Amino acid sequence: TAADIIKMAIPLVETDLATKGLLDRAHLVLQVHDELVYEVEESVAKEVQSIIEHAMTSVFERSVISVDIDTVPLAVSVAVGHRLDELK
Repeated sequence: TAADIIKMAIPLVETDLATKGLLDRAHLVLQVHDELVYEVEESVAKEVQSIIEHAMTSVFERSVISVDIDTVPLAVSVAVGHRLDELK
């Protein structure tokens, strides 16, 4: 399910943020079903957005689960705002 995929993506995001030295500037605040909410310093928002999108769309490529990614495309949408109610 999408919720299971997101659970697989979270550690990938954390690893990628750590690799880029951004772990202290972007924090997972909330997961609801297939959505993640991060609090991110504005100065690195674009870079963190890219890292999160890549981790989420490449979850099968980076997993031990064998899935033909052409048959199961993963789409990611991103919203940015100062408050949670601005994101929808």
